[in-house]
Amino acid sequence: MKKIWFFPIVVLVIMGFSNPIYADEHKAHFKKKIYATSEEILFDMLRPSISKFVNDNYGHDVSWNDPSITEVKCEVAENNMSYIVSMLIKVDVPTNQQHDSSGLDKLTLRIDSTRNESNKSKNESNIMLIEYTKLLTPNMQ
Repeated sequence: MKKIWFFPIVVLVIMGFSNPIYADEHKAHFKKKIYATSEEILFDMLRPSISKFVNDNYGHDVSWNDPSITEVKCEVAENNMSYIVSMLIKVDVPTNQQHDSSGLDKLTLRIDSTRNESNKSKNESNIMLIEYTKLLTPNMQ
């Protein structure tokens, strides 16, 4: 009878002091979760289009930052819906001087929604530049 109780007790003691080792590498990496606003998500999605519009307007590669939305409208037609988004961006133009020259530009975009599209194969919105205005022109000496 002692032998019957001895084996399960030995197994429990050995398993109780052992440390499990996991080979799953993904559990070892910690991913920090941060809060993102809807405006940040929108700018991340629009970043390639905004960069193209800014570079086309200046004629060369220009960096921009600090975007902020000034106005959003929704236009609904019979079969489609569009968002008219106005935004301000800070434009940094490299110069030969010690510091870069900064300007302030206003863009107005039309983003056609695919919400009412019956064609499910279209998976991206059409983004068009309606107006581009240089509010504060960078000093490009």
